[in-house]
Amino acid sequence: MIEIRNSCTDDVPSIRDIYCRYIGNEFMCTLEEDPPTIEEMSRRREKVLARSLPYVVAVRAGVIVGFAYSDALNERSGYRFTATDSVYVLPDERGKGAGALLLRSLIDLLKTTNIKQVIAITFSKDLNPATHRLHDRFGFIPVGLLMKVGFKNDRWVDIAYLQLSLDSYTARPFFLVNQSKLH
Repeated sequence: MIEIRNSCTDDVPSIRDIYCRYIGNEFMCTLEEDPPTIEEMSRRREKVLARSLPYVVAVRAGVIVGFAYSDALNERSGYRFTATDSVYVLPDERGKGAGALLLRSLIDLLKTTNIKQVIAITFSKDLNPATHRLHDRFGFIPVGLLMKVGFKNDRWVDIAYLQLSLDSYTARPFFLVNQSKLH
């Protein structure tokens, strides 16, 4: 069973550990090249919370298996009704439901704020199909592709923009399946 809850200061080392697993490897989830310190991750979390945006964790059997947060799309005031989303789960937890629960929680929390649009900024679908499937499941639509603007693993990569309008969002039911029963 996975529990989603608001993050707390004590969660930052686990959040950093999960995030750092996506730096400098084959996963196409971040363009960050140097692992941030715990202090830097804490600062980033506090910045999100200072904007009254959500920062949540997924916990399974007492262990943090994922985290998600929303942040400002842009610092300029005209963007104040638009946020981004970021979802990270432990690599061995991918496809087991934590990402869907985290994203659903973010959307539900954002609907209680003045945010009207959510933008996912991710690698192109061919490089990160799981993130595209997850966002598609919640009604995000592809709205843009920036060609060869990122560089990771010694190659140029494309960055996709996916958008969800919270004004028209209606939660679709989804069920978590115990994957061990499928085999």
